[in-house]
Amino acid sequence: MKTSTPFTRRSLRLGGGMLAVALAAGSYFTYFSSPTPSDGEQAQLDMLAQYEGLTYDEVQEMAKQDRPDLAMLQNLEMTKDPNLGYVPDGAGLRAYRTVQKRASEFQAQAIPGVSWTERGPNDIGGRTRALMWDPNTANKVWAGGVSGGLWYNNNIQSASTVWQAVDNFWSNIAVTAIDHDPTNTNTFYVGTGEGYFNGGAVQGAGLWKTTDGGNTWNQLSSTNNSNFFFVSDVRVTNTGAVIVTTRTGLYRSTNGGASWSTVISGARFSDIEIASNGHVWATEGIFTTGKVWKSTNDGVSFSDVTPATGGERIELAIAPSDPNVVYASASNGSNIAWMYRTSNGGSSWSSISIPTYLNQNCTNSTQDYTRGQAWYDNILAVDPSNPNEIVAGGISHHKSTNGGSSWSGITYWTGGCEPYVHADQHAIATNPNNPAQAIMGSDGGVSLSTNFWSSNSPSFNDRNNGYNVTQFYSADSRNVSGDNYILTGAQDNGSLRLTSAGIGGSTEATGGDGAFSHIDQTNANYQVTAYVYTSYYRSTNNGSSFSNWISNQSYGRFINPTDYDDNSDRMYCAANADQYIYSDPASGSNPGWSLASVSFGGGQVSAVTTSPNTNNRVFFGIDNGRVYRVDNAQNGSSSTVTLISSGLPNGYISNVAVGSSDNELLVVYTNYGVNSVWYTSNGGSSWTSKEGNLPDMPVRWALFNPNNSNEVLLATEQGVWSTDNLSAGSVNWGITNTGLANVRTDMLQYRDSDGQVTVATYGRGAFVGFPFNGTPPPTCDVPTGLASSSVTSSSFTASWSAVSGATSYDLDVDGTVYNTTGTSFNVTGLSASTTYSVSVRANCSSGSSAYSSSINVTTSGGGGGGPSCSTTISSFPYNEGFESGLGAFTQATGDDLNWTRDSGGTPSSATGPSSGNSGSTWYMYVEASSPNFGGKDAILESPCFDLSGQSAASLSFAYHSYGTVADVNLTVEATTDGSTWSSIFTVTGNQGNQWNNASVDLSAYLGSTVKFRFVGTTGASWQGDVAIDDVSVSNSAAAVTLYSQGWESGGMGDWTNNTGDDFNWTARSGGTPSNNTGPSGAVEGSFYNYTEVSGANYPSKVAIMTSPAISLAGQSEAGLTFSYHMYGASNMGGLVLEASSNGSSWSNVWSRSGNQGNQWFTSDVDLSAYAGGNVYLRFVGTSGSTWQGD
Repeated sequence: MKTSTPFTRRSLRLGGGMLAVALAAGSYFTYFSSPTPSDGEQAQLDMLAQYEGLTYDEVQEMAKQDRPDLAMLQNLEMTKDPNLGYVPDGAGLRAYRTVQKRASEFQAQAIPGVSWTERGPNDIGGRTRALMWDPNTANKVWAGGVSGGLWYNNNIQSASTVWQAVDNFWSNIAVTAIDHDPTNTNTFYVGTGEGYFNGGAVQGAGLWKTTDGGNTWNQLSSTNNSNFFFVSDVRVTNTGAVIVTTRTGLYRSTNGGASWSTVISGARFSDIEIASNGHVWATEGIFTTGKVWKSTNDGVSFSDVTPATGGERIELAIAPSDPNVVYASASNGSNIAWMYRTSNGGSSWSSISIPTYLNQNCTNSTQDYTRGQAWYDNILAVDPSNPNEIVAGGISHHKSTNGGSSWSGITYWTGGCEPYVHADQHAIATNPNNPAQAIMGSDGGVSLSTNFWSSNSPSFNDRNNGYNVTQFYSADSRNVSGDNYILTGAQDNGSLRLTSAGIGGSTEATGGDGAFSHIDQTNANYQVTAYVYTSYYRSTNNGSSFSNWISNQSYGRFINPTDYDDNSDRMYCAANADQYIYSDPASGSNPGWSLASVSFGGGQVSAVTTSPNTNNRVFFGIDNGRVYRVDNAQNGSSSTVTLISSGLPNGYISNVAVGSSDNELLVVYTNYGVNSVWYTSNGGSSWTSKEGNLPDMPVRWALFNPNNSNEVLLATEQGVWSTDNLSAGSVNWGITNTGLANVRTDMLQYRDSDGQVTVATYGRGAFVGFPFNGTPPPTCDVPTGLASSSVTSSSFTASWSAVSGATSYDLDVDGTVYNTTGTSFNVTGLSASTTYSVSVRANCSSGSSAYSSSINVTTSGGGGGGPSCSTTISSFPYNEGFESGLGAFTQATGDDLNWTRDSGGTPSSATGPSSGNSGSTWYMYVEASSPNFGGKDAILESPCFDLSGQSAASLSFAYHSYGTVADVNLTVEATTDGSTWSSIFTVTGNQGNQWNNASVDLSAYLGSTVKFRFVGTTGASWQGDVAIDDVSVSNSAAAVTLYSQGWESGGMGDWTNNTGDDFNWTARSGGTPSNNTGPSGAVEGSFYNYTEVSGANYPSKVAIMTSPAISLAGQSEAGLTFSYHMYGASNMGGLVLEASSNGSSWSNVWSRSGNQGNQWFTSDVDLSAYAGGNVYLRFVGTSGSTWQGD
């Protein structure tokens, strides 16, 4: 029985002029009258109803990096008119028109002098439906982001060429279609408005036109009306006639768009294609009955040539080399209903096969290539010279070379099964000057293939340099004056770090859909990113790395609202109805999380704001229009909850902003049809609308000037708006978009150190500005190069690099701050054998920088004065494999026996290694034969290691402990004073006839000089030889081995062969039975596991072996290291590694395919997503089309 929390909490009854909405509590209903919804409005209701009652597992049955359907659904819930249950047709355009008519008035009413600076990213794209090769300039390409505007790239062949935005201040930048006039190639047309009823779609405002090759553009006034709100496609015929499909019909202009004739009205049209013989093809049906229309008279009239019933949205592709060959693919809502081909211009059609989506183990699934998103992403294209070669794009791309009889994947959204191209395909355009090439538009921007049509295994490269159409939900900055670091959360593209001044690139902090991100404003070492629902990652090292610490997708919203309390280092999140989640991400190695059950009137949290004035006070906005103040929120279910929203309207509260005190609040709504801005000065006892002259549009965030609460910024559907007189009886709001764009804006974050405001836009990336103080203050950089030296039992010297403009420095030693004007400082009065955390910041006239990353300094022992060192190592990494002697290691005195350097096997049978680690010759071992057994010690001492100034260090080595003795023991000890030794590693008993790897964290010894010794203790009999090899000390963090398996028993060990696959994995030593395939021996030891693909085990047969549950409890990070051998024919098949937290639902985490050469390779896989719980692993071997594929 499923016990998952339902994904949505609503009930809808459609049609008949009545809508019933079940509130989250499910115990009562509110009924109200509404107009009968239009087709477009009904489609929104259909989308909401589609998810009613489903669990999260049912909604997200298969893993996928981005889920636009769920993001769109959430946006629809946020913006719908609460009195209707949907967004009324034209609501967005009415706001645009209001702004256009009163633009100068609005601009005059904004906070004066505000401008914004774009920060990027310039290397990540976004959803792209419009693509065109420039007809006048070779290699120039035009692209349109569905919420990011029109762009061009002067040389798409070069990865270094930067995209250029055409104009951020068109009244609408929701670009969806583009074409040029073949009779005058300087004339282009661009359509706006994404018309597929996705909740995240931005409404358009008609068509734009250029007559000078794209230098200047003008909106076609004839299209600034409801017929052209949502332009699906635009095409220009061979005579110059312009054909446009929209959600209301099919339109034609013969005078360059000055006027239009309605060819077919009252229907939702999508695709247009023009054949080489001039015939015009168009399709009807977006969540309505699909039809294929054909015109043989330049689009004047059309005839119905639909190949089959049961379709809705239909995508077409016509062979450029044969206008009679046409392909059609139709959705039936979420899935592909059918695919057909005609070779006689539509007189008759033949059904063709539908390509299937590849599972992440690279096997074909039972789902079609759109994987439940046929209404959203579906595109076809035909080879310009071969009418039988066709590509279909859904989640990824598939190619057929036989007219659709069979298909093969050519891209994959993870890069695991086929070359990487971002998920969700929307456009393909072949290069007219080089027909082998094509560009693709997806939710990740633009990709180029230089052999798209000339190879059955084409290559692909992203082309997103400067194409900033990224859709951010959030952005936060470090509280450091002048600092450039921004942490963001992006739809489709993960959580990104921006670090460059001005427009720059990004690095991925964490993957998947990005959501709310946070940086601790008092200690930037603590940072938080989010995936969907309650999945969170944290950094404790200033954003250098992140590890998963909450992973529960049964609570919260798809993009889950959160806030971080900088004073208590506590994070609060939405959960389900009458709940919130809280956690302390700055506490310990595994902070965990707690669920609070409280009374929120049956609603679900939609906004979270922690009080900057009162510890542990949180304001929660609810999706039913209520606001609650929760005191002592850290107490969870026993906290004090107070309703403070008397008089506020029903709707989706998107943000609660705190002003000069907790009594001064602003609440904003994202709904159409309600007053969006409300103010209280008495803590919520009463509220006043501050809507003023604001157009009816979603408001997603509000921000008070912390020094003047009369000044307020709003993040709206049309960029940033502001007022400098909130106290006015009727507030005048003004456009504040200088340097920004007319783009949906989701978040505003203030930085106290210098007054910077960071802006997250949904379509144009991130921006920064200084709206409350005009110009940015001069910067004060964080000091670098912090190091320690001259460490004694009571003192050390810290030094660092100078910062330009610094007047002094603050050195923090375990909370004690020393101020100095120099770049070094001698710290005295310390305790012996104690580790201190040390960091430094610069002080400038503009303010102080953040503290640097900390280092650890450990004082020496009080009496011994440090270990005795004949050799001290201070350059890292240090490695000793004993291949030419003992190196700097020495035999201890006063023990029972010595370690022995040996090659080959030890003298005794059934114990000890047969060779050095990883095929080396020499190693060190303890010979346990008589008279050495019976608890005798052999001690081997290392040289000394100076770890002063190091920020990380680790000891690693290989060990071998094999025999029948249960009490043989290997211990590693460390000392900083030469007299007191501490155990840092120990292993007891038989560990198998194999070399094992160990890694020890040395952070406790940073800043000091440390020495190690290896103590081998014999057991009760002679079969207890223990050995070590490949000792290394590095200045990087350590890894800890939690589990290992080498199959040296000659069987499966604790792994199992699956029963539902085609054949088994087999343990083997030596070579495999077949020639020219497989390994000749194990990478270590004697045995390995392999798939024998001779006989009936090929082609395309699957062998799966599965691990036991491997505990990662208490870990914040985890990884897997393994060796693999793939040698044989080029079509030998593939190997996939999958991981699962429960042993039933699997995710692809690594894959390889084809011949990799006759050698063993080692691969490392990040398993941090499973840290804190159990992980199951399974290797999936799939044979190719030959027996040479072991």
